[in-house]
Amino acid sequence: MKYTAGGFFGDLKKYDVMCEGKNISNLVMRTEIFMDALTPTWSAKMYVVDTENLIMRLPLVQGLKISVDLESASGSKIGDGTKTYNFILFSLTDRVMANARTLTYTLHLVSENLISDLNARVSKAYPNKKPEAIISNILSESIGGSVESYKSTQNYHLIVPNWSPLTAASWVAKFALYKGAADYLFFMKDEGQYWFKPLERLFKYEDSGVTFRLRPSNYTETNSNDYDQEEDDFCGVISKHLIQHYDSIFNSFLGFYKHKTVTYNFTQQKWSESTYTYGQDNVEDSKKKSWEQGVFNKVDHAATTFFPVSKNHENFTINDNVTQWLPSRRSNILKLEQDKLTIQVAGGVKLWELLGQNVDVKLPSHQDSDETQKYDKHLVGKYVVIAIGQIITNDYYMVNLELIKKRHTKKMEQEGDLDK
Repeated sequence: MKYTAGGFFGDLKKYDVMCEGKNISNLVMRTEIFMDALTPTWSAKMYVVDTENLIMRLPLVQGLKISVDLESASGSKIGDGTKTYNFILFSLTDRVMANARTLTYTLHLVSENLISDLNARVSKAYPNKKPEAIISNILSESIGGSVESYKSTQNYHLIVPNWSPLTAASWVAKFALYKGAADYLFFMKDEGQYWFKPLERLFKYEDSGVTFRLRPSNYTETNSNDYDQEEDDFCGVISKHLIQHYDSIFNSFLGFYKHKTVTYNFTQQKWSESTYTYGQDNVEDSKKKSWEQGVFNKVDHAATTFFPVSKNHENFTINDNVTQWLPSRRSNILKLEQDKLTIQVAGGVKLWELLGQNVDVKLPSHQDSDETQKYDKHLVGKYVVIAIGQIITNDYYMVNLELIKKRHTKKMEQEGDLDK
């Protein structure tokens, strides 16, 4: 155990790395734990300075079980807690002999469910089933685990052709529809627990009650006229942040703004085409998009997909409504790359629970025309946590979170006279 006290911001009260019954915490100089809302597994890296020749003495072979036991108790309501992560060692890289008695190397770990996934295959037909029922059945009959889902609106006839369970479940998530939008995410929420929910519901209803704030530099909490008196939880104080707004060329080629779907019906021997426009599957996204008119609203041919269909049958398959789910899916997944805010906060073990939930964010204002605006009126508000990375070293414990703002609270418009 590296830490026995947790009285300072970012300290860990407990940090145990166990491998085959041996505590190797003192040899692990850095641990990184990753989770995100686009993959159904978690992973980790450990940077080891080995003075005990663990590679040969344990030995460190592929398939070893390695656990990370964490606890923080520094007085943070949103960060303090306990958590044990269980991983499987699948790769050892970057081995260097630092001196005659010291080796350095990197251990690559993955959650145990991926190993179970490698050993299972699904070959089954699902007649007239909802996607959430299909995913629940796939997992229960193969690798196990519970699925918390929100009901979709379209039944399908599907055949899963000898795929691994997690591959099949991720595939099904692509064409599940919620109020006409194909924006479902399937991801690992905890060990043995998965979420299958639409991005829109994560943004609107999965409220964590957590606020992350970057305090304006010119205002202090002692000045009640200039700054609100809400108490800061230190795990909610942003120490670093980076914003990725948009890449319109990338968006255009992948169908974020517009997407043309061309289909050919083999039975009727007929071509047809339809064009998807951003926001037609979600009125709120369309009304509150950050742009209005421009050249990228007219890129009708940048993203075009050809698809075969055959609608003269009773069984409704994913090909039959491809013009609805395919362009919607592309646009909605690309929403995860717009207005992406990456923040770093002091480490709190319980912060992992925020994955897939929405949080409130307050960033300092850049609206120069209104000096009374302390927080940015466009970037303030709800974000969905889509990825979390924990970094643990001998000197600090930090957590990075990737947040996406699905839509702005209002449109961006020119403010004031730019010549002044």
